[in-house]
Amino acid sequence: MSNLQVSQIAGQGMALERERLEMATLKLSLMNVVFTSNAEALSFLSQLKDTNNFARDTHTDNSNLSVKQVKDTGNPLADSGGYIYKVDVDPTHEMATLISATRAYEANVRAYNANSQMNRAALEIGSR
Repeated sequence: MSNLQVSQIAGQGMALERERLEMATLKLSLMNVVFTSNAEALSFLSQLKDTNNFARDTHTDNSNLSVKQVKDTGNPLADSGGYIYKVDVDPTHEMATLISATRAYEANVRAYNANSQMNRAALEIGSR
């Protein structure tokens, strides 16, 4: 494997892990968004799924995002039955994704830096 391949693989790994971080962050940010109807929430999710960033996420299955109905009669956005609608997000799973993606990103950075240091050392040895 050439040094260029190592750099390319590490770079691709960093890009993938960055996308995983962005997706988990997006899902966590949607956790407390309130919709006034199930149709409104489903329409929002279908628009979100059509975006490029959402569709490119290869590590998680984005088709599993669903809407949950929550009884909250005191909420001004509640429907006539007293329900509000939220995106069903598992915060524990998303936090675990954030941690694993961060560690994988850091590992790719270390591999990239180690490869760069070895290249510099080889050039120094060759120039003597």
